[in-house]
Amino acid sequence: MPHAFVASKVITHCLPREAVACPEGWRPELGERLRSVVLDGFSAFCPTSAGTAGRELLARGGTIRLKPAQARGGMGQVRVGDTGALDAAVASLDAAQLHRHGMVLEQDLVEATTCSIGQVRIAGRVLSYLGTQHQGPDRDGMEVYLGSQLHVVAGDYAELEAVAGDSLQRHALECARRYDAAVEAVHPGFFASRRNYDVIAGHDAHGSWRCGVLEQSWRMGGASPAEVVALEVFFHGAAPAHALTASCHESHDPAQPPPAGAQVYFHDPHATSGPLLKYAVVHGDTP
Repeated sequence: MPHAFVASKVITHCLPREAVACPEGWRPELGERLRSVVLDGFSAFCPTSAGTAGRELLARGGTIRLKPAQARGGMGQVRVGDTGALDAAVASLDAAQLHRHGMVLEQDLVEATTCSIGQVRIAGRVLSYLGTQHQGPDRDGMEVYLGSQLHVVAGDYAELEAVAGDSLQRHALECARRYDAAVEAVHPGFFASRRNYDVIAGHDAHGSWRCGVLEQSWRMGGASPAEVVALEVFFHGAAPAHALTASCHESHDPAQPPPAGAQVYFHDPHATSGPLLKYAVVHGDTP
């Protein structure tokens, strides 16, 4: 990456008008290129810009999400629906962290589905995948990431067109591919051996259907366990064809045992926070 912020979700959106702060190396043309494949939103690097961006989004109707750039798995996000709640949320921000890392303010969707689309390049092989994320309550009743089911193919993104099961997945795949291409165009020399794009589809406050990339993940992420078990099958020559289905799961139920055949990579029924069980499974041929 040419700059650290390029690896975070802040590149997904433009800065608000008359932004008073932005990092060295910021490329405003990237946000313009991405505008048609993301939701309505802004990135901000100071409280003043965050307030300006939030007010503009609230004026368009509906609730919005405030998402710290360093947050993972939906943690640290705040949903606000009026200027009073916005002002309170902005006032609670750590200004130094905001200036250093930035944050995203983005429209909120209802009845939404989140797709995972990505690619892994390792040891001369290229695997691409398309799947759906699962959300649910943790032990405190908070909505959190619970895992992903991925259709994994040998080859580039074009190979995923055959496994996109419906118009939602086809639209999500197109958004992810255009996002990926825009980053490469604006930041020549960029390379990531693991690329993941979270793409959401749902309805906005006016009932209109929207689809857009929430963020990119060029690091180990929530779907990585499913990617790893799929890689293992392909590397050992045991893939049933050129495609398979793999899934990863995170459980907050202390009574749930690991299922037979799963690759367990964390299990502690007495953990005081976070998931108590994490595992991945290979299911076989992709339909």
